[in-house]
Amino acid sequence: MKARALVAALALHALAASAAPTCPATLESQQSLAAAPEGWSVVPMRQVQRLIGISVFDGPPSEGAELKPESSHGGQRQLWRFDTAAARGIWIGCRYDGSRLMLTRRIEPAPRICELITGGRVLAGADPSPLSFNCR
Repeated sequence: MKARALVAALALHALAASAAPTCPATLESQQSLAAAPEGWSVVPMRQVQRLIGISVFDGPPSEGAELKPESSHGGQRQLWRFDTAAARGIWIGCRYDGSRLMLTRRIEPAPRICELITGGRVLAGADPSPLSFNCR
């Protein structure tokens, strides 16, 4: 009986934590120039970038309202809490190594809390690798 209740509770927790979209693990992009310098030719090279960070925004990320998380466990756990429903929506931004591109998407339904678990501390100036991102 207790085992069934535990399984049911875990299943409900998994469903409640699935509101956030999942960032693609990699991006493939190609840089371009508006015009090549005189006498030079441009050869576009494809580059694969890996996911290095996740940001949370109040409203569309193009408006720049990035929210700062609470951190704990040596920076391995970051938490965003939303006391009220954000009229402009809560958005996720997926950031990639060596890229100036960010994939963004509104989180539906609007979450009350989001949690990012990372791979721990890394060298200064770099982001720890995201392991999981859940909202409920």
